[in-house]
Formats: sequence, structure tokens, C-alpha cells
Amino acid sequence: MVSVKTGLWYDYSEPSVLDATITLPIEYGTLLLSTLTVMVGFAGASCWNILAFILHSRRITETSALAIELQQQVSLRNTSGSAGAMWQAFKLHRAWKGRVSKLWRRTLGFFLPAAIVWAGFTAAGILTSRVANKSYSNTVARVKSNLCGTFYFDPNSPQAQSAYNAKATHDTVEARTYMTKFYSNNSSPATARSLFVRPTLPYSVDNHAPCPIPDTSRCILGNTGGFAMFTDALDSHEMLGINAKPHNRVTVQINVTCSPIDTTGLTGKIKDGIHSYRYYYLRSFPGDRNYTYAYDLLTAKMDVPYLLMPVLALNGSWVPSPSFNRADADVSVYFLSQNSIIYMEPVNDPWFLATGKYQTTLGKMQVNRPDHYVNTMVCTDQFVYCNPTTDVCTPPAGINAASSHISDLNTPGFNPTQKITAGRINAALVNSNTYNSVLNLGASALFANSILVNVISTGLPDDQWRTEALGWFQTSLAKLQAYMIEYAFKDARSLGPYAIVTSPRNLNATNSEEAAENSAALDQCKNQLVQVAAEVQNFSFLGVMIIAGVTVFLVLLDWTLESIVDMVNRHFRQKYLEGTAARQADNSWHLLRMAIGKPSGKDSGNEDGHAEAWMMGRWGVPVLTLGSEKFERPLPMHTQQRLVQYLSDTFVENRNSSQNDNSHSSNSQEA
Repeated sequence: MVSVKTGLWYDYSEPSVLDATITLPIEYGTLLLSTLTVMVGFAGASCWNILAFILHSRRITETSALAIELQQQVSLRNTSGSAGAMWQAFKLHRAWKGRVSKLWRRTLGFFLPAAIVWAGFTAAGILTSRVANKSYSNTVARVKSNLCGTFYFDPNSPQAQSAYNAKATHDTVEARTYMTKFYSNNSSPATARSLFVRPTLPYSVDNHAPCPIPDTSRCILGNTGGFAMFTDALDSHEMLGINAKPHNRVTVQINVTCSPIDTTGLTGKIKDGIHSYRYYYLRSFPGDRNYTYAYDLLTAKMDVPYLLMPVLALNGSWVPSPSFNRADADVSVYFLSQNSIIYMEPVNDPWFLATGKYQTTLGKMQVNRPDHYVNTMVCTDQFVYCNPTTDVCTPPAGINAASSHISDLNTPGFNPTQKITAGRINAALVNSNTYNSVLNLGASALFANSILVNVISTGLPDDQWRTEALGWFQTSLAKLQAYMIEYAFKDARSLGPYAIVTSPRNLNATNSEEAAENSAALDQCKNQLVQVAAEVQNFSFLGVMIIAGVTVFLVLLDWTLESIVDMVNRHFRQKYLEGTAARQADNSWHLLRMAIGKPSGKDSGNEDGHAEAWMMGRWGVPVLTLGSEKFERPLPMHTQQRLVQYLSDTFVENRNSSQNDNSHSSNSQEA
């Protein structure tokens, strides 16, 4: 399992203006989303305050106004939210219904702006989650680099080579397991999660492809009986997860063609004691070995199931005869020994042929034995690399020739980053071709092997060989996908003590081009993409910044707008405009000040120099000069419709005088 890197990075799948991405652990992602939602709420409140300020300023141009207009002004001045303003507008409309003309127009002029702000920011709050992907869905993120680079096993060390073979086998088993889950099973369970950015690489098949070898008469199904499997042009970024800008990407196409072949005239039989060997001469190996494959006929009598042996023409290990050799492809041959296998039904598949020509008895049943001891299939692998920037490609070739076209000849005109990318893919394909998908598994690479009971099979369809070849091809694609991630992230425990990892940091450059290539290789250590679920969450950096920026702007403007307008009025208009007075008059604190008047027994300031009872405090808040005076609260209401009011000074004095008179009268009566 890989680790995922969090923080700010650039997802080059997106347009340049949207590529900045923030990856956070799922718990911090939830916290950020909640914070953004709260910020949208603050922005909505501030936006309404700004709009209310503007609407209030537009309403005070007339020297006189209706009572409902004054009440709306007070609401605009003191209602802090658009939802509250809508409710205020509704209540005013209901209260004044039938009492003033053009009531709907007056109400809508107050209600609609509040409704628009409320609806807009409510929608914005709901859509805030769009700046992030769904926390429960698959998320594309970067691998956290660990032991990045290429690994090397000492070819002169038996222990190292044994470790290499063990790793190669493990990789193939993992790839075939992945293949059966995602490639060959079109209805994989919903719980299955792929680590790759694309769970499967796109490919097509052709059941009537040309015979893959020069001597077409050897192809059992004829010149057009080949089975071709070829991928689309696999984009290094979109398909293989190497995060790069468009001009730094490459594409690779893999083309594999297979066909059962007739080896008549290419075999010989030699007896050695109790053993009889059948040799297959498709051209000898270097040295004393003058045959390609040898089969011990005694194996067919020892209850042995399938045996599968691949041979690859690569690096001079085996050069096929001219009938089989291809200069523009890697040629591999697959020798299938069916040994003691018996089939309940005849098999007409040309690679598993058991037509009933040879039969034996199983209980009371006649069962079918293979027509041949060994059946042979040949496959060719070709690779094409293209430069999407120039649309120039390498010619179809085997793995070594393709490597030469990439690095030495640079046929497509790759830039340093593209060369590193193509080289990295090609190195992965060395161990993820068709041959290696069979070599490490043997007969376990056959679907037919999985339906055996001991050595008994019910039978096989006529095109089983195509199913087997397609399985190898799909396994190769799965291995390629895995090796792309392995470049950036390796589990030290899986490599063992014999693997040497060469980091791009340790590469020496002799010229500027090599320095650029080394820099690109190092950059790819932190730019390998994977797909994870319920671990991290991606956020659009632009979306987060827009929400944060708009919120800060609106809040600051809300806090400072009145001061800015007043300052402009003072410095440029040289007079105290009506707006300032109206804003103060409609402010709830000043409305209270005007309602309660001065404290009992206090005179207002006048021309004789007495101090005012009230003065302007900070932030425009009216405060008392002394601050310790008390006011009478409104009298209790005796009826529901009565209007409450604060007591005037005269009323208070009269009430106090009346209470004193009543007190004196009571005292006199008692006397």
C-alpha cells in the first residue's frame, strides 16, 4: 500500500488556471469545508449590510417620507441579515395593508433585494462543496516518494538473481490477480478499488489479424488467422499517472499478435535410456544447445497436468529461424505440453487440440487425449512511442530497438522530460511484456489450468487460445501500471537486501542535457499519481481562494464603508450631508436615545454653556456624559393594542408630585 502526499500541488489534468490543488487528509478536508461554509455565511451577511447601506442612502433624498418608508429605513439600517430583512418586509406589508397606496411596490423594493441576496448566498453555501471532490469517492493524488528510482540486482550474485526472480514472480502473480479482478471480470464488485489512475488501460482486439511470422504457411488458421491485441495510444499522464504538462507527455502503443503454429518438419526424436525426447528446432541457442525446446515423452504417462514453457528472442539469447524471425518485433514462442490431461468432450481449439483421435477409458466413459504431445504458439510484441507535441513517432519495433529510438536516435524529437518519461515506460515494459507474464507463472498462466480436477477437464471452447493470449496481454498491462507507481514508491521490505535502488539524486551529469534529464527524473519522484478512496480530499486552490478573498473583501468593506463615505463627504463635498444625519437617526441606539430623552431632572445643554446629557462615543455609539444616570422603564400595558412608550420628564415629575401629595394626604388622615 502506498502513502499519499498532502499539501499544494498542480494537477496538470486541469486547465492552467485550475490546476492548483490542495490535498488534505479526510478529517482536515471536512474541517476546511465547514470553514468555507461559515465564510460564505459571513460573506452573505456582509453583502446584505453593504446593499442595505446603499438602499438606505437612496431612500433619504427626499425631505419628507411616509411612516412606512421611515420604518423600512430603520429596518435597512438595523437588520443584520437578508432573511431578517425579508421577514421585516413581510410584517410591514401586513401591518400597512389597506392604509397606504402602492404598498406592493414599496414592499418589493425592500423585499426583493433581500431575497436575491439570501437566495444567492444560500446557493453559494450549498455549492461550496463543489470546490472539493466527494470525500467518499475516488481521489487522484500524488504518491509520497519512498526509495524513488530504478532498482538493480547484481547479475553475478546467485543470491541477487534468486531475489530478482522471486520479485518478478511476485509481481506477475499480483498483476494476474489484478487482471482477473479488473480486466477479465467486467462486473467486478463495487467494493473493489484500483490504485491506478485508470483501473484498466484501453485496448482493442482483432480476430482476423495477419499471421505474425514471415512464413505464413506455419500459421494453423491461415494468413488472416492471427489474434491481435493492441492498446490505444496510452498517454503518460492520463493513462499511466505521470503528472506532467501537455508538452512533457508521451504516448506509447503496445501491439501483440499471436497465432498457433504448425511445427511439422521442425521436430526430432531422440531416445536416451528409458527417456524419449522430442526436440523442437526453431533455431538453436548459442553454445552447445542445438534445439529450442525438448519434451520428455515419459511425462505424458505420469499424471502430470499442463506444462507451459515460453522462449523469447531477445538480447541474442535465441535467434529464431528466418521462418519465425521478425526484425521489427520481439518474437516469443509458447510450448504447451498437455501431458496426462484428458477431456470429457472433444476440443477443437488449435492450441489445445484433442479431437478424439486418441481416446482412453475413464470408468465407463470414453474420454479424449491430446492430439499432440506439444502444441506451439508464437507471439510478437511491438512498441510505438509518439511525441504528442510534434506528432512524430518511432517505427514499430521490439523493446531494444524502441529504446534506441528513444534515447540514442531520439526519433520523435523528445525534450529531456519526455525522454525520461519514455525511457521509464520502456524500462517497465522490459519486465511486463507477454513473455514475462508467462515465464514466472508457467501453467498457472492458463485459465484452462484453473478448471482442472486433477488431470481431468470438461472441455474447452474453440477459441480458448485467444482467451489465454488475451489474459497474458492484460497481465502485461497490469504490470506496466504497477511499475509506474513502483518507480516513485517502493516498499523496502519487498525488495530485500539484494536490491540496489539508484535515486535520481545520485545521477551525475556531464552536460546540460543530462542535467535536465536528471532534474526531470527527480521531479517525477513527486509527481506520480494514484487513485485512493476515503483517505484524502482534493480542493481547488482557486475555489478556496475565491471564497476566502470575496469573504474578506465583503467583511472589510462592510466594516469600513460608512467611515469611507463619511470621510469622502467631509473632504470633497465640504458639508455634512443628509445621509450622515439619516444614518444616525435610523440607528437603533440613536432611536433609543431620542425615545428616552435626557435623564430625569437633567437639562439639555444650551447656549448658556450647560453640558449635553448625551455625547457621541466610539464607533458612533451615543453615551451619557456621566454614564451613571438611570431612566424610567416603560409603563406596563393594560391592553394588547396599546402602544408602549418611554415616560417624558414632565410626566415623571407630575407622577412623582402626585405620589408625594398622596403620601402627605395619607399622613394627615392618620394624624
